[in-house]
Amino acid sequence: MHQGEIDIATELKVTQRRIQQLWAEYRKTGKLHIQRRPGRKPSPPTQHDTALVMQTHKEHPAGVLYTAKRL
Repeated sequence: MHQGEIDIATELKVTQRRIQQLWAEYRKTGKLHIQRRPGRKPSPPTQHDTALVMQTHKEHPAGVLYTAKRL
């Protein structure tokens, strides 16, 4: 690990290992890795989840934020 890699990892708030992975990918492909969005795509709510939210809101109709806190 070079000091430059440590500085980059610290500045970007990622692990040194991630910097090494990106550098290895660049050397292999010659292309920069551009990550579009971090993490997985969110899955749609299930019917059970929807029913739970609707029931909670029906019992306590004080607003969306209150409903979210109740859940």
